[in-house]
Amino acid sequence: MKVSVILTSYNHEAYIGESIESILQQTFEDFELLIYDDGSSDHSMDVIASYSDPRIRVIANPFNRGTGIIEYVVKNYAKGELVAVAHSDDYWEKDKLEKQVRYLAEHAEVAAVFTHVHVVGEDGTSYTDADGFYHHIFEQKNRSRYAWLRTFFYEGNCLCHPSVLIRRSAYEEFDMFPTALRQIPDFYMWIRLCLNREIYILEEKLSDFRVRRSERNTSAFRKDTSIRSSIEVHLILDQFLNLQDYDSFLRVFPEAKQFADPHSFIVRYAFARVCLLDDAPNYKKAYGLQLLYGLLQDEEQRAILEKTYQFGIRDFFALTGRSDVYGLYPNAYENCCSLYYDTGEGYSDQNRCFVSYELWMNPQTVQLCFQSPVPKGVCVKKLRMDPIEGEFVRCRLLEVKVNGREAVCTPLNALESRADGECFLTTDPNYEICTEAAEMETVELSFELERIPMQQVSRKMEEERVERRKELDHLNASVFQLQKEVEFRGRWFWRLRRRFGRNDPC
Repeated sequence: MKVSVILTSYNHEAYIGESIESILQQTFEDFELLIYDDGSSDHSMDVIASYSDPRIRVIANPFNRGTGIIEYVVKNYAKGELVAVAHSDDYWEKDKLEKQVRYLAEHAEVAAVFTHVHVVGEDGTSYTDADGFYHHIFEQKNRSRYAWLRTFFYEGNCLCHPSVLIRRSAYEEFDMFPTALRQIPDFYMWIRLCLNREIYILEEKLSDFRVRRSERNTSAFRKDTSIRSSIEVHLILDQFLNLQDYDSFLRVFPEAKQFADPHSFIVRYAFARVCLLDDAPNYKKAYGLQLLYGLLQDEEQRAILEKTYQFGIRDFFALTGRSDVYGLYPNAYENCCSLYYDTGEGYSDQNRCFVSYELWMNPQTVQLCFQSPVPKGVCVKKLRMDPIEGEFVRCRLLEVKVNGREAVCTPLNALESRADGECFLTTDPNYEICTEAAEMETVELSFELERIPMQQVSRKMEEERVERRKELDHLNASVFQLQKEVEFRGRWFWRLRRRFGRNDPC
């Protein structure tokens, strides 16, 4: 027996017939079809029983186990050298198996071959939602196993399970059967495969993948699947620690070179730092911190980290202080304060320096120190300070010092000034710093910022509009009154002129 086709079935009575027929009609015929029904409560078993092809064997489970099916069938029923996986709501093109079997026969170095996928809707017509998750996800180009591992880490799973044909020996040789994974057992298998062997994609749409309405696919994007997937990815991240070789690790993560010494390579340290890069999701950062914590418990490893990588316990404390992996401050983000200096040509972006800071409270006190970029001997005529960018704020200046001496700061575009600070209904608030210092060495700032919610901004703008409307109405009324008085005086003037003739009545 060359191929074992494992067809998983669960409550797909409307589709399983099409799936079975697409397998039985394959141009490659040396296969067995193992149909595993996972406790269907509809008429799926009736549809399955209507087929009498001798290549079919049915395994009917009395209850729904939901996971571990491929492992169970491979270990207890499959006889083929190669294993193909199919799902009861998907189907294949007639020459799928033929082309995949041929490719594996000609490429001994490849452990599994996938295909491109024709994504269809529930009614079998082409899936046309350009913004949908499945629209382009399976249109992948071939790459090395190292490049695949990088893709898996940064982008997630993008291979279609029911398109695969895999060497049966790979399942056992590479320990590819995970336990207690609901969303991503196939993803775990692809990582295990690529840690050891090459894979390949036939860039033909030989598999048809059905997307169900209302996100009813097991892999569909729902709240529960999204939460569970992130947890499960966190649980399998340790698979990347199998990249024990310095060169292999850097082929997957070249950005980790600064954390990898060829003579004292510690894969757990290098991978932890990759997981802690700024744009990494929180579950990866949490995993990275756990790795570092474990390394610091080992005296020998701690000594290597301190000597070779200049990383010690204080550095770990700094990471744990800024890595908000539990989302305690979900609205925290980075902004900046800009300082513009006029050396005689006005303010410009060329004459700007800035300091970044993190906003994590509202209100929040910010303390900053600018080191002057102005060359010594160049006179600074005036300074402009923008405390924040892109926000409506109330700002209260606490302290402004130029070269260590207090300086006066005047708001340039505040809506109003109050005891608790200036209110800016502009996303580019400006202050001008008045200083007698000809040269600028340092500028120290301390101010309290409170971001104004959009609802309050809208209310303030409406109040401002109403106030301006009142002023305009008052002005219009004054103009109208003045017009009436001019008309009244004009009428009297002409009456007097008619009465006294052309001579001036005065």
